[in-house]
Formats: sequence, structure tokens, C-alpha cells
Amino acid sequence: FLETNKSTYTAPFSKLQKEVEEAREEANDNVRFLGTLTKAIEKLTNESAEFETLESTFEPVFHSILLIWRYSKYYNTPTRLAVLIREICNTVVAQALRYVNGPDIFTMISSEETSECYAKLDTT
Repeated sequence: FLETNKSTYTAPFSKLQKEVEEAREEANDNVRFLGTLTKAIEKLTNESAEFETLESTFEPVFHSILLIWRYSKYYNTPTRLAVLIREICNTVVAQALRYVNGPDIFTMISSEETSECYAKLDTT
């Protein structure tokens, strides 16, 4: 329509259309690759998960991140992967805080349950 009416908006609109198409392609690629992490991330963020069982999640998560790094056309930059790994680390820290919180540790120590206290601290 713009071309047939020789509009001055033809070039900017074409440029915008191309940028939107490239952004759509990038978004679809990111969804395809990041979707492989969904189950593992859900396991890591599940508040009812046993902290001791989370360790088995790390190998599949980091293997998926390796595959994303190697094969993703758009999500294979150090900056993007650093943010992803930082979020995973923050999730693990949050799970550790739920497993071992300060007041519980001091309560265990004061009530002579030091072996249980040390076991929890050693696990984290």
C-alpha cells in the first residue's frame, strides 16, 4: 500500500518490518533453546524440593547450557549466559537459605543438637 502510493514512510516501514522479523526469529530461537532448561529450572525453584536432591540437577542444567552455547544462533554470548548462570546460582542460594536459615542453626546449637547443625551446614 505504501509503495503504490509512493509514501515517504515506505523505507522506514520496510526497515522496521525487517527488524521485527529478525527479532521474531531471535525470540523463536531463544525459546527453542531455553525451553530445554524448563524442567530442570522448575526442579531448582520448587520450594518443596529436598535440598539434598538438587545436586543431581546440575549436570543436566550445565549440559543444556553447553548445548545452548554451542548451537544457539542468538543466545550464545558471554553476557547472556552469565545472566542465565547468575540466576541459577541465585536460585541455589535461595534453596540453601530455605534449608539452613540462621535462627534454626542457632536454635540447634543452643539446644545441644550440634551434630544435626553441622550436618546441615556440611550439606550446603
